[in-house]
Amino acid sequence: MSLRWISVNKKLVEGVKLINLLSNTQFSLLLRRTNESDGNDIVSEEEHKKLGEVLHIDLDSVNLLLQSLMHIWKQSLKVILKPTDLLQNLTEVLHFQSEKSEEFVKIWTEKVKLDYGDLEKQKKLDSIAWEINLEAASCYEAKELMPKARLQLNITDFVNDSKREHIILDLSEEQLTELYNTIEKVQTKLDNIQSLSQQS
Repeated sequence: MSLRWISVNKKLVEGVKLINLLSNTQFSLLLRRTNESDGNDIVSEEEHKKLGEVLHIDLDSVNLLLQSLMHIWKQSLKVILKPTDLLQNLTEVLHFQSEKSEEFVKIWTEKVKLDYGDLEKQKKLDSIAWEINLEAASCYEAKELMPKARLQLNITDFVNDSKREHIILDLSEEQLTELYNTIEKVQTKLDNIQSLSQQS
């Protein structure tokens, strides 16, 4: 089974089994080093050998353990997830031990807060409703009907879906065109970022 943020294959499953051999202290240390790493090795050559001896696994298995941990960490940072969903994914799909799932989510939350702010204070767009209204241009002149678009943005808290609010926008044709052009620029930027991400 694969998740929307990571593909789960046999090799990754084997890597997680090795990760579960770590003590909770070792796991936390390695994950924090992974978070602070700029892509370089997260353990020294001496630590690499010692880890194999402590876990009673060969060096290839140590490599798989470290590569799997790094891969899962990097992939989890490419999307914004609810902490509860990430915890469930790690435990039920990737089969992390529960203590390790909790520690992963704790460190992940710290990282996300640093990069994106507190998710509990963020909103997400749940749906959009719209209609076209005709309004008189002026009450002092011959009534000229002008179309206006009314958009209703249905917003929920990122973490708590039960907290809802509605934002109403009444837009002229000019304002609607400006909004459309801005969204199109944002979409183009997102497409470019996604293309670069897939190439790396």
